[in-house]
Amino acid sequence: MTAIAQTSGEYIHNPTGAIEEEFGEGNVTGVIDAENGSVKTLNGKLDKEITAVDLVDRCYEFFKLHKDLFGLDNPREELKVISVNWQFLGYKFRQFYDGIQVSHHRIKLAFTIHDKTTLTSFSGEIATDVKKSSSSPAISEDETIQIAIDAYVAQKK
Repeated sequence: MTAIAQTSGEYIHNPTGAIEEEFGEGNVTGVIDAENGSVKTLNGKLDKEITAVDLVDRCYEFFKLHKDLFGLDNPREELKVISVNWQFLGYKFRQFYDGIQVSHHRIKLAFTIHDKTTLTSFSGEIATDVKKSSSSPAISEDETIQIAIDAYVAQKK
């Protein structure tokens, strides 16, 4: 059952009540669920219980503290920083599984400009069904080479 909760005067989509449980009532001003059931955006005061000083460490601590909400086991292995926007204090991450990049998903975290430590925004989509997939190749290296050779020969005919 989907519940619509009111927090700080704005309505949020909060299907399980987990958002207020995670961040406290009134701390989150916007939530949208992605089609896969995971959180897609969060806005508000998101740094509850974060103690790290370094901003990248604060990002990883955020994901670690809320790993159940995002479906992560080990955020430092599953998410890698791909870029930093110093003007807006934003960090972009890509998701990986067994060292392989997961689709084209980008996850963004942003901090406030005035104090440069308060985490205020999460957006992106974390693939939650990736752990059901195998990272082992479906065919051997020799089969791969033979397919490439056959395709090349067929193209030359």
